[in-house]
Amino acid sequence: MAEFQVTATELMEKAELLQQLNERYARKVQELILAQQRLREGAGRAAFDRVFQEDSRKLELFRQTVGEYCQALQQIIAGYEQAESRSIGIVGTRGY
Repeated sequence: MAEFQVTATELMEKAELLQQLNERYARKVQELILAQQRLREGAGRAAFDRVFQEDSRKLELFRQTVGEYCQALQQIIAGYEQAESRSIGIVGTRGY
């Protein structure tokens, strides 16, 4: 298994980028929903609407899941930084 190192700052930057991409994704989904609503009435529209409604639920679930992942990642980073600060504080008080 390969190893890699990443700083908390780098990880936070990636989490923020992912959040920005998720927000852009949400805007594009909203644009798609608005375009779907402008379609003309007819038999094809009813069939399309059924499929679109199912897909739009999946799109929203994906967006929510990415958002939850970003929040969890930020909480992990914050916990890591707190533990790192405590460790530095402990080392600073010892006379090695």
